[in-house]
Amino acid sequence: MTIVFVVEEYSKQEFLLGVLSRLEIPDGVNVHFAVGEGHVNIRNVIRKATRSWRIPNTRFIVLCDQDSADCVQRKQELRNPVPASRVADVTIRIVCTELEGWYLTDRDALAIALPNVSRGGRWPRDLVGPPDDIRMPAHRLSRLATFRKRDLAREMGRRISLEPGTSHSFNLFVRTIRGIIADARH
Repeated sequence: MTIVFVVEEYSKQEFLLGVLSRLEIPDGVNVHFAVGEGHVNIRNVIRKATRSWRIPNTRFIVLCDQDSADCVQRKQELRNPVPASRVADVTIRIVCTELEGWYLTDRDALAIALPNVSRGGRWPRDLVGPPDDIRMPAHRLSRLATFRKRDLAREMGRRISLEPGTSHSFNLFVRTIRGIIADARH
């Protein structure tokens, strides 16, 4: 089996490499990435990957930020470039609202990666609550600490808890990957 992650930016690839390194991916499962340059060209990357990929038994996982869009509409926009013959092979997962929001599901890991964010175990008021409901988490974190998106993504991918947490969208994403891995074992 082959799993192709279609992501809109390199920080998501860095994050996924860390997450995948901690999952037990069976021998014979190959992982590839198709990386875009932001949400502007992600539909072209999806189209190209799903139309040109010729290896049988391939699953595609599209991972894209919700940003300020309607989640259902965003999913449909991302499904449009998928050819009918590939629809069953494509799973679309939306990050609510940005990748940095997922980091808030494991505040202990985030406090290690960005020690200036949590002072004395206390989080700024605008970073409290369900991670999927926090708008513009990257901007909010950047006001508290200086970081490079790819470096933080790499660090959090290695550290973030993969057990069910407070982000519904992250929990669903991890369940999706685990389900595909389980299918590959059979």
